[in-house]
Amino acid sequence: MRRRLTPIFLVVAGCLAGLIGAGILLVPRAFFATNHITLEADPNLMSEIRAPGGLLLAAALAMVAGGFNRKLAQPGLITAVFVFGMYGIARLFSLVVDGVPSASLVGALILEAVLAFVALALLERGQKQGAD
Repeated sequence: MRRRLTPIFLVVAGCLAGLIGAGILLVPRAFFATNHITLEADPNLMSEIRAPGGLLLAAALAMVAGGFNRKLAQPGLITAVFVFGMYGIARLFSLVVDGVPSASLVGALILEAVLAFVALALLERGQKQGAD
């Protein structure tokens, strides 16, 4: 059971990141509208919005790959720690600097923090098992 937790986590986390990344990359106006954010039809803005969506999609592929290939599990977990951890830290920074966002974005912060901590715990557990 314990050995299955890492691949399951990586596939679920990767699919979640992939859906978000694809939404930002492919349908950014509709994606951001779900959080009451209106994007202008400015090509400069859209370029800046879509680029992180592509990066998030690539990170998601690394996570999912780690769920299917044991050799890629550790890099997948590291990717999850950095992606979800930095999203959470950046949202906390924004909360302090800009004020409290909508409830859905606060929920995203909490989910990102949980995913980062789970990925970190799985990474730590894997390193301990490898040292035995």
